Amino acid sequence: MRSLTLSQRIDQRNTNAQDDTAQSAARSNSTEKANVPVVLVRFRNQRVRNTVISRRKVLKGITKNFVVEDLTALNVSTLNRLQKDALVAKCWSWNGRLFASTTNARVLLVKPFQLIQECLDITR
Repeated sequence: MRSLTLSQRIDQRNTNAQDDTAQSAARSNSTEKANVPVVLVRFRNQRVRNTVISRRKVLKGITKNFVVEDLTALNVSTLNRLQKDALVAKCWSWNGRLFASTTNARVLLVKPFQLIQECLDITR
């Protein structure tokens, strides 16, 4: 059996009328970062979507492909702000919500415009 790329697997699923797990919503070439191809996928089943999102770490080190949620501009800017904060060890999104793990291993739910220090004060 030959190895297929992620894009080929998505195309293969789209041509099979019986498999309605996911559909490729659009394909474009990004003008940023040396024209890296972008594939957008719309899932028809929430459980399948959550499984793919939860297993995104598998692709992270093996391939150049990665899976990210489609976030609002406000959540993207909040996530970028969290990544630059000295109190945050790591941050991620899940179902449109933003989470941050602090340097002392506390996991916080962060809302846009909310400072990390405010989150720490609320959870005490």
